[in-house]
Amino acid sequence: EYGLIFSDFDPAISEKIANFSTIGDTRRLVELFSILHLLSKHEPEKRRRLSSIRFSKGTRFYNSDLRLRNVLAHIHENLDRQISLDEVAEFTHLTKPSFCRWFKKTMRCSFVTYVNKCRVQLACQLLVTSDHHIADIAGMAGFDSLTNFNRCFTMQRKITPSQYRARSHAVLNAPQG
Repeated sequence: EYGLIFSDFDPAISEKIANFSTIGDTRRLVELFSILHLLSKHEPEKRRRLSSIRFSKGTRFYNSDLRLRNVLAHIHENLDRQISLDEVAEFTHLTKPSFCRWFKKTMRCSFVTYVNKCRVQLACQLLVTSDHHIADIAGMAGFDSLTNFNRCFTMQRKITPSQYRARSHAVLNAPQG
């Protein structure tokens, strides 16, 4: 919560830290755990907090994380219907341009791109687990037209929804052995 600074610790720890950048990736991970284990045994009076404040619900970082969790939950709970940019901007108490900038910076893709990825993912699940017609699945996944669904699906998966369903069923029904 605060960060720690250690004083007067074992020279073996200093040596491990000094050699940390010269060892391979796998060994580095093992050494990291070894260092953390040694530091956890360090005398409490020889360590102190770096920060005088805790990162809690009142901090900017927590609020941004909470906002993101709420937005993503809202998207996933409402994939089956149209989700407008106005709606989510209002939901987050941001203007549309501010929301778009914040979302793209946070998620590294636009709001529409993210929603379409989630919808295609939902459609993939439905294609594999149900016998609904593809047009019905497009509607269940929140696409307003079969053409738009086919275009988005094919662009993301590099195959059509029909081909995806056929390949998935072929894999699921393939003999084990």
